[in-house]
Amino acid sequence: LLGLRLNPEVQISGGRVRLTPAIRMDGYTGFGEIVSPSLGVNWEAVGNHLYLRGLISRDFNPPSFNDLYWVPGGNPDLDPERSFKIEGGFVFLAGQRIPVLDQLHLTGYRIWLDDGIYWLPGNEEIWSPMNIEEVDARGMEARTEFHHDAGLLTFSWMIAADWRISRINNDRYPGDEQVGQQLHYVPEWSYRSLLDIRMHSLALNLTWRWTDRRYVTSDHSSSLEPFQVVNATIIATHRFRGVDGTLRITVRNLLDESYEVIQWYPMPGRHLEFTLGVGMPY
Repeated sequence: LLGLRLNPEVQISGGRVRLTPAIRMDGYTGFGEIVSPSLGVNWEAVGNHLYLRGLISRDFNPPSFNDLYWVPGGNPDLDPERSFKIEGGFVFLAGQRIPVLDQLHLTGYRIWLDDGIYWLPGNEEIWSPMNIEEVDARGMEARTEFHHDAGLLTFSWMIAADWRISRINNDRYPGDEQVGQQLHYVPEWSYRSLLDIRMHSLALNLTWRWTDRRYVTSDHSSSLEPFQVVNATIIATHRFRGVDGTLRITVRNLLDESYEVIQWYPMPGRHLEFTLGVGMPY
């Protein structure tokens, strides 16, 4: 294995436009040399407030050791997965223009994957990987952050949403029911939020995550229900004789939600987690 990456930065228009062309070259025994180019652009459209950005890239992912040599079923003749990606979006930094609002991010993307590695049953019910999967994935990611300083208290609040469609384009085997359907375990929608409240040496973190329905069969006849998870953390810090101490108490799954990330593997209910940290001076 040998890897080489060239990633210069080119500034034009007085530094308002930055181009980041990159070339990555990897050499693998059995695969030869693979070149993966990319080009990124970042444009300061409105000084220190609005940035437009984009990226186009050609990437690859080599087969894992298990894909190649698992016994029984490994396939040493696999080719690397190749993908083509485009994305674009903007970042808005509010500064003092909009009270409370700190920043806003929005990104859209699309990815085409070729020679995707997929395990299928073969003779004598032995599963083996093959390069047969072609995936078309697209989506959008949005995130906004708020900040407010109320003297003794400081509030920070982040809200994010992800939308993704990831589908198989062509039959991988006769009668493939997955074609045109959302991939296994890929939710179409997911949301997350983080609220951080601080006062001197005390902090309270509240995190919330909601995950959409995920299908576990090719024909979408079976799925895992949507779920939400709330965690709450209290953090106390104190310095005594030059030693920093941190006590963290977390209540995980505060609402005692019953859910599964992977089918038949239920996640823990409400539980406590304690962490004590000590930072010694240099």
